[in-house]
Amino acid sequence: MCGKASVIFGGSGFVGKHLLHNLRASHTGPLISFDLRDPVEGVRYMRADVRDLSSLRLDMDIGSIFNLAATHTTPGHMPWEYYATNVTGATQIARFARRHDVHTICFTSSISVYGPDETEKSETTVPAPVSDYGRSKVMAEQIFLDWQAEDARHRLSIARPAVVFGHGEGGNFTRLTKMLEKIPAALLKGAASALRQVSAAVLGVHPERIEKFMVSTNVRSQWAEAQGLEQSGGRPFV
Repeated sequence: MCGKASVIFGGSGFVGKHLLHNLRASHTGPLISFDLRDPVEGVRYMRADVRDLSSLRLDMDIGSIFNLAATHTTPGHMPWEYYATNVTGATQIARFARRHDVHTICFTSSISVYGPDETEKSETTVPAPVSDYGRSKVMAEQIFLDWQAEDARHRLSIARPAVVFGHGEGGNFTRLTKMLEKIPAALLKGAASALRQVSAAVLGVHPERIEKFMVSTNVRSQWAEAQGLEQSGGRPFV
């Protein structure tokens, strides 16, 4: 992709900022970030809403697209909002890729496509989401899989991250780990259930997020095994 542009949808988010930081250090072509939030320093920024990219045209050779744009906080949105951004956005980005003859798409999905249980998962596990967010991500994955099947030159990478955290994250993981340093997990989970109507204000985190935090990230990557990479399953906090 030497010299070709990379387009990042959702580049102003937590993951997007880190991705752009790394791409700036190694990428030889233009970097273009599309988002509705503030621009990332040192990267060409264009304001765009993935729910409607019909008028978006770039007069340049694009080598790859990264789709990080999503409505993702759960709970926190009406059900239709997840589909409006995540599914419609995937459709619009696939169309954008066709218009610009782009052959590479990287899509950030979610571990939520598996559903919350302790059984081991892999790339071939049949998705069984229980939330609108998870369902919207499964639908978005299929849209990109259909795009991939259209042309033998099309390359698609789908990542299904679990908890995303790190420097500058300031989200639920940081708050929950600090709570667990002071409060036993079983007690915290019990308090979340007992105070379901008010615990978001009392505990500082919505009870559903506490309950999700108690489920193991039990994923074994078949791809990683094929590459000879060492890995281990997730561990529950209970």
